[in-house]
Amino acid sequence: MKFSFSGIFKKREAKKVAVRVTNINIRWMGAVHTLPGLESESKEFEVDIPFHNRSEDAEKIRDALGSAIIEEKLRINGITLDPPFKLLSIDPMPPQELANGESIVFKLRVEAPEQSYSGPMQVRFADAPKEKVRVEINRVTLIRGSRKVNIENSELVMELEKNQIFKNSIQMYKILSLGDGVKSVNVNRPFNFVSSDPKLPFKVDNENSYIVVFYIQAPDISYAGPLELTLT
Repeated sequence: MKFSFSGIFKKREAKKVAVRVTNINIRWMGAVHTLPGLESESKEFEVDIPFHNRSEDAEKIRDALGSAIIEEKLRINGITLDPPFKLLSIDPMPPQELANGESIVFKLRVEAPEQSYSGPMQVRFADAPKEKVRVEINRVTLIRGSRKVNIENSELVMELEKNQIFKNSIQMYKILSLGDGVKSVNVNRPFNFVSSDPKLPFKVDNENSYIVVFYIQAPDISYAGPLELTLT
């Protein structure tokens, strides 16, 4: 007697993949961040896009100040997809504003093209346009009592957001000696001194080198001239 397995077991059909996203490229403020891809049997599917506002400079400033005075917020004005994908919905809907350290997850409902697709997905985050100022520093000067020292090759030309915080690293042996201490720092207008790393008060305790990073707030108008730091 002959016996066949063909009537007992049916061949399992492989799942039909309607869309295969090899990777998700997120474009934000001129940079590209990549997330892993996905596969979907349906033309409509969901994508979770985590977004975290983390500014290392802002965190250093907050640590130095011991408070949350500095809040570098990011505003996400919109999210779009490049063809051939179609964006059906976003949850939560932009615009969304995140303070430094905050996180959010955008849930995107996406429609794939009619034909089977395999390739990357391009997601574009639109940030809010911000007003800029031009800062042209012709020299950086350190002042300690009656002594003034101009730092060589310290010219800076920057295009910044209004009141944006920038940093300037300076070798303290230009004006200080081993064992000297600094309790306070003032800068000339229209700048504002925010903080330093190491934070105040600090003492020159390395005989070879002592570099301090100064965090300075830019003005809300364009400026050309010196940046003067008075150390006491």
